[in-house]
Amino acid sequence: MKIMPNRMDLGFYKYQDEFEKKALEVLRSGWYVLGKEVDSFEREFAYMIVHGFYHLMGYDHIKEEDKAIMRPKEEKVLNKLGITREDMNE
Repeated sequence: MKIMPNRMDLGFYKYQDEFEKKALEVLRSGWYVLGKEVDSFEREFAYMIVHGFYHLMGYDHIKEEDKAIMRPKEEKVLNKLGITREDMNE
């Protein structure tokens, strides 16, 4: 499905049945507030914030020796947030 940005009206009627079906599926699932997608997003978002912070602090991970320094620092912060590497798809 491809809809032009800022022109939902052009694609809405063409895909209205699909939109409504998916909206009902989400509402009926009961997972629209605390669903697995939100959990996954929050984990990934937290990782990107921590990861980006260390880049801003001058750390890098291009070389293996630099990665060996940066990753434990990331993991320490993420662990304090209750997020482990096993939770992520890496």
